[in-house]
Amino acid sequence: MRHYFCKTCGISIYSAVAGEDGKDRYRVNLGCVEGLDALALDITIVDGKSLPLADAP
Repeated sequence: MRHYFCKTCGISIYSAVAGEDGKDRYRVNLGCVEGLDALALDITIVDGKSLPLADAP
C-alpha cells in the first residue's frame, strides 16, 4: 500500500493498493474532498483505537 500525504499539512489524502488480482484500488480520505460533508454521509464510523485486540493464535 502506498500512502499519499498533503505537502502543506501532512494529512493522509489517499492510499493506493495493488490487489492480488492485478486490479489497483484506492482509499480516499473523504474529509479532504472540498464541498463534501463526510459526516453527513450514511456511513459507520469505526474507532480502531477502541477495538479490542485479537487473541494471539
